[in-house]
Amino acid sequence: MEQAIIISAADLQAIVKNAVNEALEQHEQRKTAESSEKVFGLRGIANLFGCSIVTALKYKKTFLAPAVRQIGRKIVTDTAKAKQLFAQHAEKETRELRSIV
Repeated sequence: MEQAIIISAADLQAIVKNAVNEALEQHEQRKTAESSEKVFGLRGIANLFGCSIVTALKYKKTFLAPAVRQIGRKIVTDTAKAKQLFAQHAEKETRELRSIV
């Protein structure tokens, strides 16, 4: 036989309010973590790599293309992937310079 639990309306309200607050806090933490892994626009790319917006546009069109998503005018760049691609590009450039010298 099942046991019934009897609680007051105030207790039920407190339990529900606590559960909702915890869920909202977890959602905000995930949202903050996700947004910190992305930069937006050419200015975001320029700030990430410490370059001009013109150079950021060149990067976006060349080696950063796999890390960049553009929908209309909105540009979103995955920072982890962009840093990895930048490191690979810099290594490739260094090897090419060494082979010339």
